Amino acid sequence: MIDSNSFNSRGESLLSLGKACWNSAAPFRASRLRNKNYAFGNQWGDPITVDGITMTEEEYIMREGNIPLKNNLIRRLVRNVLGVFRERLADTVKGWEEADRRRASLNNMEELYARTMEEYLISGMAVHRKWIGRRDGIAGVWTESVSPDAFFFDPLARDFRGHDLTVVGQIHELPTELFLAEFARDEEEYARLSAVYGGEPKVRVMEIWRRSRLPRRLLHDPAAGRLLRVDEEVWRNSPSLRRMRSRWLIDDVWRYAFVTSSGEVLREGDSPLPGGGHPFVFAAYPFLDGEIHSFVGDMIDQQRYTNRLITLYDWVIRASAK
Repeated sequence: MIDSNSFNSRGESLLSLGKACWNSAAPFRASRLRNKNYAFGNQWGDPITVDGITMTEEEYIMREGNIPLKNNLIRRLVRNVLGVFRERLADTVKGWEEADRRRASLNNMEELYARTMEEYLISGMAVHRKWIGRRDGIAGVWTESVSPDAFFFDPLARDFRGHDLTVVGQIHELPTELFLAEFARDEEEYARLSAVYGGEPKVRVMEIWRRSRLPRRLLHDPAAGRLLRVDEEVWRNSPSLRRMRSRWLIDDVWRYAFVTSSGEVLREGDSPLPGGGHPFVFAAYPFLDGEIHSFVGDMIDQQRYTNRLITLYDWVIRASAK
């Protein structure tokens, strides 16, 4: 039985760890928002300060009596890259095995991959989350697209393959009904969670995965013909387990926890995945010294030059006509 003080302390510790990782990615999120604005046409939205007054570039140009024109080169280029990607992806899918095509069809993977590529071009990072279960009554392996805005990981990671990760996670904004369906295991817990969180339209839950190295026992169960890994304390307190052949080891394991914004640990445990890892698949470019730079970000200066040029031409033409 875990006392409430330990329960709250553990939840607060997890929240602090996730918050530190989240805060470290603030510059990336700001860059992603700017890149997204430029990609979808909001290209005069950068803030500037004139005579002590902060405003957007668009507001300043209009205040000066000019028209903030733009020629969206970035969106055109992104569409061209996506078009080539979709064509090559369609050819690749034709060579997949039947089982792979079935899973791809259930997840609408062709569209998911294309939209993931779009995100990768805009922000420099793409994230998927894998899980096994039932969706709409169908059992299968499912892939979810995760917004980089809701994703965080160890800020000290430097391996672009993710081999040196120690923390990874996601912020979930769940409608209250879905939250109760996911985390209430019985009627009593449903009533308790409803009383605490039922007044809110959404509940924020942090999913955090930590890589731990724990002392454990590797056991051979001759009756079931399998190997078991159990905590050292569990092994010491179980006579039946102590009768099995065993070996002490340091186990490299990913552990998960779901924590509310108030610090309540809703669920935690070792990774249930076959390989014992975390469920996230992500790529960041170029990830040199942990930095992330996008394709769109490299185009912004050229886009700004083009916009200023056509705006200047428009002003000269209108001034000449007068």
